[in-house]
Formats: sequence, C-alpha cells, structure tokens
Amino acid sequence: MKFLILEDDPVDSHYITKILDGHDTVVVSSLENVPKDMTGYDFCICDYFVNGENSKEFIQKLANTIPVILVSGQIDLIPLDDFTGKNMMVISKGPGLDSLLLHYVNLLHSEDSKHDSKPLSLSDKYDYKLLFKNLVHDLRNDLAKCVSYKDLISELDSSAQLLFLKKALNASVFAHDRLDFLIKFIREEVEYISLQDVVYHLRKEEEFQQVLKSAVFSGDVEKPMNGMPGYFFSSIIKNFLENTQKYSAREHSLVINMNVTFLPDKVILSYQDNGIGMNAEKVEKLFKELKQSKDGAGIGLKMVGDILHMFGAKIKVSSEVGKGTTYIITMPNNN
Repeated sequence: MKFLILEDDPVDSHYITKILDGHDTVVVSSLENVPKDMTGYDFCICDYFVNGENSKEFIQKLANTIPVILVSGQIDLIPLDDFTGKNMMVISKGPGLDSLLLHYVNLLHSEDSKHDSKPLSLSDKYDYKLLFKNLVHDLRNDLAKCVSYKDLISELDSSAQLLFLKKALNASVFAHDRLDFLIKFIREEVEYISLQDVVYHLRKEEEFQQVLKSAVFSGDVEKPMNGMPGYFFSSIIKNFLENTQKYSAREHSLVINMNVTFLPDKVILSYQDNGIGMNAEKVEKLFKELKQSKDGAGIGLKMVGDILHMFGAKIKVSSEVGKGTTYIITMPNNN
C-alpha cells in the first residue's frame, strides 16, 4: 500500500516510516507540499498540528477519498467530535504506536470496513491512553483515601478507629475491583451492566449513599448497557452524581431522575437534577475544561465526554440557573 505521511517532525516521520516498512511511503512536512492529485494513495497518516497550523479541514476533506489516521501527542487539544467519520481514526503518539497504527491500517483497509457492512467492534474503539488515564484517576482517589485514613487512625479512639478502618478497607476493595477490570480488559473479557447494577454497587460506597436516596429510576433500568463496558458506564454515573452533590441547591430538597430507554438502534439515558444549574456559557464549556473550577466544569466531566466519544455515544446538556441540569446520552444499541 502507498501512504502519505504529513508530519513536520523528522524524528516522528522517520519512526512512522519505519513502522510502515515494506510499504510505499511519501513524507511531506507542510500542508502546502501535499500532492494535489492523491490518486494511487491508500492512506494518509498525519499530525493535527503541522508547523503550528491545525490540519482539520485537510483531514476532513481527504477522508472523503481515502482513510486518514490522525497521530498526535496532544490528544487533549484535539476536538475529537470533528473526527468521527468512518474513514478517520485518532490515536496517541507514544508506547504501542507501532501495533496500534498497523491495527487501524488493517481495520480501515478491510473490505468489510470499506463497504460499511460490518460495524467496528467495541474492542476496536478503545483509546488505551484514555483507559489508563481514567483508571489512574480513580485508583489515585482510592489510595488517597487509604493513606488519609491511616494518618487519622492514630489520633482517634477505638470506635472511631474501627469506622475509619472500615472506610480504608472499602477503598482498597474498590481499588482491587478496578485492577480486576484491567486484567479482564487485557484478556478482552468485556462486561456489560445495567443502571440497576451500577446503583446497587454505588450504594455500597459511603459517599453516594445519601445522594442516591434522592434518586428516582424509570424505564429499562434492568437491561445491560451493551454499547459501553460496565466500568466506563459506572464512571459516567459516578461523575454525574458527584457534580450533583457539589452543586445542589440548599433551599429545596434534592431530586434526581434517571431514565433508560432502549430503541432498536440506540439506547437513551437521561439524568436530571434540580441543582443550582448553569448558564449557557458554562454549558458550552462543560466538556472542554481540563482543570476543575468553581463553576463545576471539572476534569471528571471532561473525562465523561472523552469516554462517550470513544464508544460512539453523544451527549446533550440543558441547564437553567436555579432550576437544575439535564444530561441526555445517546449510545449505540449493540444487540
């Protein structure tokens, strides 16, 4: 196969060329040098930022002709929703790039993919960088709890010590479960769970027991969410609950409504609370913020947006100051 490599860093272009050893490769270092006639090319592999200029328009246009794989070391700066076409893939530079790149080349080049007769499996859509980012974020919280409880125990009486030992034990169990998920993931054992299952497990975590007393559930809550592995689905619900807790209105009782609706080709999850709400500007920035802020646009919701994108799901947010916020997620129904 013949590849066009658009990369302004000679070290990276050399590395990619080496990965594609045995194939015909042409390297260009600027958008201006891209051949006007792409006849004969089977693939384009390019960076998002080329000499300081983003290649978004070029990629979207070229993807109508040949498959494009966007390889970048700055995934967090890329508007991933703009690269969801069937002829586009986004992967991170770094360890494992060689195997991932060849995997996606084979995937996009397959006849099934070309004729859109076979949808991508969930395992094909995993972003390994996001997976580990999410796991490390959760494991750090679990272990931080264990450490903080350990420091407190020596200063408390025996009854309080027992309470904090129990909390430390629970945090270690959650950490164990996350590592167990990682092992299953490596073995390609994907587990799907329902909203009912998620809530059952979250009720065991002390930090969610109170807020879940305000939750009302309806619809197909007992059906497994087959468009997303259970670990990720649980992470999304936890993030919603955490934000509801942080930004609940004190002047009235908290109410949360969650509904799941299964349709033939998609699953719709709605989450609604009557918290303090947000104005339109904050809603617009909600899933773009990388740092936690006093406005409630935190790294947790940024991660939610990344997870949804990875599994082909979409989210709509509506909110009104003083009345609350509604999240509506639409994901594939992989029967």
